[in-house]
Amino acid sequence: MVLPLELEVEEGNYPRQEFSVPPSVTAGWDAERIKREREKLEETRQVNTRELIVEDYFIWPVENWEEEGYVSSEYGAERVINHGEPRRHDGIDIAIEGGTPVVAPSCGKVVLAEELLAPGKTVVIDHGLGITSSYLHLSEIKAEAGETISQGEKIGEVGKTGFSTGNHLHWSVHVKDTPVNPELFLEDRGEEILGPFLGER
Repeated sequence: MVLPLELEVEEGNYPRQEFSVPPSVTAGWDAERIKREREKLEETRQVNTRELIVEDYFIWPVENWEEEGYVSSEYGAERVINHGEPRRHDGIDIAIEGGTPVVAPSCGKVVLAEELLAPGKTVVIDHGLGITSSYLHLSEIKAEAGETISQGEKIGEVGKTGFSTGNHLHWSVHVKDTPVNPELFLEDRGEEILGPFLGER
């Protein structure tokens, strides 16, 4: 089923962040492996499930993050790392204590659950209709590729594996290969995107 959606696109006003990552974090890294794994992630997000698996609006993947942590990098932020070229942040970084449980914001099917070089320990969930969500830098993975996951089910724990200088969760949502703001799928903001589909159920 395909529903027509009419969305208004507005110019964004995103913050700029500059920070450094010490050479020790990437010491001995293999550029060819990084390239292969980046392509693997891109391919993983091309899943072609023709039906929406989602049954409700998304929830935050880290419970009580507002009391115990904070958003350290917003979606769309312009980031300059080690004085390099500016790049847009394709997700939300939630800084919080290592080991904090990470749960699935919505039901779906796990399509990747493994440790990669730059993203660290990573889980990717297919939510149907080209929508996938990703969880990076985990200290532990508590999900397996191929399993069906329920909303609120634990999929990992916050960590700082991969290209990271501190404990945090990188949470991103893609529609095919296009990153979108994960907050647009939450109940207080998801009416335009998920609302028409959920209303048809």
